Amino acid sequence: MFVKAHVTLFNGLLKLTNSELRVLEEVVWEFYKASKEGQKQPYISQYVFSPQMRQTIRERLSTEKEMSEYSLNNFFKGLRDKRVLIPRKDYVDIDPKLYPVTELTFKYQIDE
Repeated sequence: MFVKAHVTLFNGLLKLTNSELRVLEEVVWEFYKASKEGQKQPYISQYVFSPQMRQTIRERLSTEKEMSEYSLNNFFKGLRDKRVLIPRKDYVDIDPKLYPVTELTFKYQIDE
């Protein structure tokens, strides 16, 4: 999954734990899917942080033992404290550098 590679790339700056990184990967993946479907903020945030999506994320992250709602909320709080999840007036956003980019454009400037 390219989202995992994208988020891992920035982890050197973010200094997230492995568990925080896994939670963030799921959040960024859902942000990406919703934006690809044409959703905009604050609707993306309302979708990603809805009770149904939180349950889905917990189920995906529950490998050996079930992740509780409280554990997921603690991870979200930790991501907010590290400014990865950014509270806005009406919604929660992710750090703009974490929005997945599927294409790169290079601009060359030649000075003579």
